[in-house]
Amino acid sequence: MTMKTVFGMTLCALLILGTNSARAQQRPLRHDAEHYVLLRQHAERWSQEDREIDAKLASVRASNRGRPPNIVYILLDDLGFGEIGMPAL
Repeated sequence: MTMKTVFGMTLCALLILGTNSARAQQRPLRHDAEHYVLLRQHAERWSQEDREIDAKLASVRASNRGRPPNIVYILLDDLGFGEIGMPAL
């Protein structure tokens, strides 16, 4: 295969993936029944927490010349105790 062919195939693949992602984001999320049970139980508390977080983020943004903060969220699953950190634990 020539470099031009490889580039064309890569570009097509990226376009296909990009359009599928955009289309998936347009559809509303479908939650399971447990979500609605938890939402009913904790809606007021979650709403209050959301307002507090929004206020904190607004103050951070104001002190950062209008730019949003850089937030990195790392989710690790299926790790045993002591797998990350000191092996002596």
